[in-house]
Amino acid sequence: MALIRLSGRHAVGRHEFALVDDDMFDFLSQWKWKAKPNGSGNHVYAVRNVVENGKNRTIRMHRLVLGMDASDARDADHINRNGLDNRRANLRAVDRRTNVLNTAWQMRTAPCKHCGVHVTRQVDLAHAATPKSCDGCAADRKRKAPQSTVRFERCMECGASFTARKVGALFCSEACRCRARYRRGRVPSALLSPRALRARDLFLGMKFSNLGNTSGL
Repeated sequence: MALIRLSGRHAVGRHEFALVDDDMFDFLSQWKWKAKPNGSGNHVYAVRNVVENGKNRTIRMHRLVLGMDASDARDADHINRNGLDNRRANLRAVDRRTNVLNTAWQMRTAPCKHCGVHVTRQVDLAHAATPKSCDGCAADRKRKAPQSTVRFERCMECGASFTARKVGALFCSEACRCRARYRRGRVPSALLSPRALRARDLFLGMKFSNLGNTSGL
């Protein structure tokens, strides 16, 4: 067996090298590989990026060792659950269900975060999950009534019907609220801020003053 050094910020400690067969070392070493975790972060794989037809595509080393191209819908399963052990003896092409079943499980006990009763469950070691609530508390939370009720209101600005979480909602959006706040005569004075009221009164005073000067001429 041989080791291929990986790059990237995840290539540290036990993720610094990928393990391959001796006859695959020269073939795989012609590219630069980086260590990249999967979406859940429970495994790290050796990958490289290529551009095909103007699009970026990720090539995984273990799929390349098995001769699987992008059209192959099967998964490349690591038998010993080490994502960087890419020896042929450790790889197999399987369907998604078989790949998921190859997981390490363990019984863990933890107190319920709601009532404090200790609960024991079988968890996936890869995700390091722990039980958070007992069955009784989980059932009570599902039966709990919603804290808010959706109400149907009509917007004072545009007249459209909308849903609201609280009684007395006047506008369907912040845009309608702003239009109503600065549009003279379309909203009651009680809804305007003190600054907006002063600006409105100043505008009206100047308008009527100009009208009086014009009538005197």
